Amino acid sequence: MAIPIGILLLQSMQWKIKNFPRKALWFFLIPVPLFIFLLYMRFVTGDFLAPITAQAAWGKETGNFKLNFIDWLFTPQPDVFKIDALMTYLFVGLSIYALFKLPSVAYGLFALFVLILPVVSGTSVSMTRYIAVAFPAFMAAIKLLKKELAIYSLAALFFAIQIFYFIGWVNYYWIA
Repeated sequence: MAIPIGILLLQSMQWKIKNFPRKALWFFLIPVPLFIFLLYMRFVTGDFLAPITAQAAWGKETGNFKLNFIDWLFTPQPDVFKIDALMTYLFVGLSIYALFKLPSVAYGLFALFVLILPVVSGTSVSMTRYIAVAFPAFMAAIKLLKKELAIYSLAALFFAIQIFYFIGWVNYYWIA
């Protein structure tokens, strides 16, 4: 979050440090809660990156994109993980598009960080929950599609996927 917000702050200052508003000193507090939590994890578990290394308990390998996303597409059983992988590919592409087509590169960076960090940490299960907050990718999709019919068609597709997830959830399948 700090990098995209920092870029937006610098853009609002016309990239001149002398224009830095004192009331924006809060910006430097952004990483503090995460750092405190990771220090606590170091104290409790002996591992500063325990939230990431814990993914091994679910059979995930940190940074193994092939295992976490490509192999899932080719498993014979139908499951929601294929939707997760396909949506991840789509939204990473939309986030890259957002880097170049939205008013600030900060939007595209935010969307990429939201999507890429779970991928490299091995958390590929339920990627659609991370996609839901990558709002610049949705903005990029609307900018890319332009036509109202295409935008409504995309909304209908996302609604259909949501129904699919809901049907799985009420039938006690893993959806989270």
